[in-house]
Amino acid sequence: MYDYNHTDISIARQKGNSDMKKRVVVLESNPLLLKRIIEAIENTTEWVVANYYRSIAEALPRIARDQATLFIADVPLHDYETFRKFTILKSKIPFTNIVILHDQNKPGDLLTALRLSAGGYILHEAFLEDCDITLESIFHGGLVISAAIAEDLHEVYMAYSHLFNEQQAIATSLLIKGKNYEAIAHTLEISIESAKRIIYDTFTLLEAESAIRI
Repeated sequence: MYDYNHTDISIARQKGNSDMKKRVVVLESNPLLLKRIIEAIENTTEWVVANYYRSIAEALPRIARDQATLFIADVPLHDYETFRKFTILKSKIPFTNIVILHDQNKPGDLLTALRLSAGGYILHEAFLEDCDITLESIFHGGLVISAAIAEDLHEVYMAYSHLFNEQQAIATSLLIKGKNYEAIAHTLEISIESAKRIIYDTFTLLEAESAIRI
């Protein structure tokens, strides 16, 4: 089985000027997916892979030195111990935006991603298909979610929309339509941080009132 390694990244980087590109760190345990993710990022015009890790344990002692703009992670958020370790990992890179990759449609995990202030929660294939667009969208304001998740959220939204205040209703409807934090903040005439808080509070409410569980 092919195993991507740091030499591969170095060789790829010599083909172009990476000094001016924005830096990405990848956490992926599957070697084939890791290879595809790295290649997709390296083929973008504005991004470069600064480093990669195969486990949280491997990343913990080193990730702060990577100085990444974005951190792309494929982790099982429904596992409490993994979530706890990932929270510790995130504390080492507080100003780095996070993209959570997933291979199953689990709306409950979206709330967990929001608790980690993730700027994206997206299927592997969707990320690989539109890597450049996804990275730029998250860089300029998050939140990017997969269409399958958005469809499920729409059903939940319709069932519980009567519980939302006006800002929550507008923010959630925009999120389901594929708008990011920046667009939500612009529509509501608030800061991006305030938009993040509204989305987080809304999904916390949904978790309490619906069948969504982490």
